Formats: sequence, C-alpha cells, structure tokens
Amino acid sequence: MRVTPGMTADNALYNLQQGRSKLDQLQEQIASGSVINRPSDDPISTRQILAMQNGVTEGDQYLSNIEKGNIWLGITNTALTGMSSIMAQVKTIASNMISTSTDANMIANATTNLTQLKNQLIDLGNTQIGNQYVFGGFDNSTAPFDASGVFSGTDDPMKVDIARNSSVAMNITGGDLLRGGTPAVGAGSGATAGTRPADIVDSIDKLIAAITSSSAADIVDGVKNMKLRPIRLQLPRARWRET
Repeated sequence: MRVTPGMTADNALYNLQQGRSKLDQLQEQIASGSVINRPSDDPISTRQILAMQNGVTEGDQYLSNIEKGNIWLGITNTALTGMSSIMAQVKTIASNMISTSTDANMIANATTNLTQLKNQLIDLGNTQIGNQYVFGGFDNSTAPFDASGVFSGTDDPMKVDIARNSSVAMNITGGDLLRGGTPAVGAGSGATAGTRPADIVDSIDKLIAAITSSSAADIVDGVKNMKLRPIRLQLPRARWRET
C-alpha cells in the first residue's frame, strides 16, 4: 500500500485531535473532581452511579418520614399521658362519691370537677402539631372534637413509608380513642361496663348524671368504663447516614 503525504498528514491530524480530546477530558475531570461527567464517558458506570444516587435519595426520604413520624408519635404520647392522668382523677372523684353522703355541696363540687376534666380531655383530643390535629385522621385540618365531645374526624390510619414496600400507621383515631368507635358506642352499663371499647366522653356524662342522682350502681359502672384501650405505636429509630 502506497502511503501518500496526504495520508500521513491526515493521520497526524487525527492523532493530534485524539490527544487534544483526551487532554480536554483530563482537564474537565480535574476541574470537576469527577471521573465521569456525562453518560457517554462510561455508560455502564453511569448506570450504577444513577442507581446508587436513587437509592440514597430514597433512603433520605425514608429517614425524613421516620423522623417526622417519631415527632408525631412523641406529641401523641404526651397527649395520651395527659388523658390517662385525667381519667385517673375522674375515677378518684367518682369512687369517693360511691359511699359518701348525698351532701349537695359535695355533689356540686364533684360534678363541677368532672365537667372541667371532661373539657380538658376534649382539649387533649384536639392536640395539634402545627396546623394538623393529631387525632383527626386524614381530616386533620379542623378540630376533630367539638365542645361537647362529638367526633367529626376520620378513622383512617395515616401510614408513613419507612422502607421500600413497608409502611406503618403513625396515628390513633380520635373516634376509637375517646368515643369507642365511629359512630360513638355509648357508655357500657351493668354486664357491659368496662368490657367493650369505652366511650370515655359519654361515660363522664353518665357519671355526672349518676352522681347528681346519687346512683351508686351507675357510679360503679362509670368507674369501670374509665380506661383507655391498650395502645402501642412505634416507628423504627432513624439511623443517620454518615457523610
């Protein structure tokens, strides 16, 4: 094969262009600090890098979900602790009235205290995080309980994704918590007192009526109804990714 001066010149020019291209690539890598700056630099490695980046982004979102869920559960736990304390006070007041005299002043004091405790319980049922009501379910932009304790929220579980194909509920529904369900089940009496989901709000109303009428049997039923159902909600502890 005869090599002409033109072919030699073209080959030299090609080698110069290739060298220039490699030099430009090295300078770009030095300036960016990255070996791969575009998919064409290394298609296989680019695909692996993008998969890892998606995994990191997904993991960060799960981490954020867990942190927000734990804040929600922390506020919920504080509210439940307050409710438990109020219900203990209700039981103490009611128990003291079972065998006591029918003195009008004692009855008035007991009913006044129970009314105040009921109002405090409803206030805790309207606990908020920012502008969201903890016990309102999905309808958490408005107060789930009115002044008399009627529940207007939803009983839907609010689930949070904590891993791929894995989610847990982070809320307790106000209807189940204080009304025994939706619609409210009403206070148990006789054989059903304390044996079914408790309608706490109605039970306090019935206690007030029983104390006013000095009905010891109804007071005993009311005391039995003063209990929250067992609740255990917990999200996994978030583990921060070191950077």
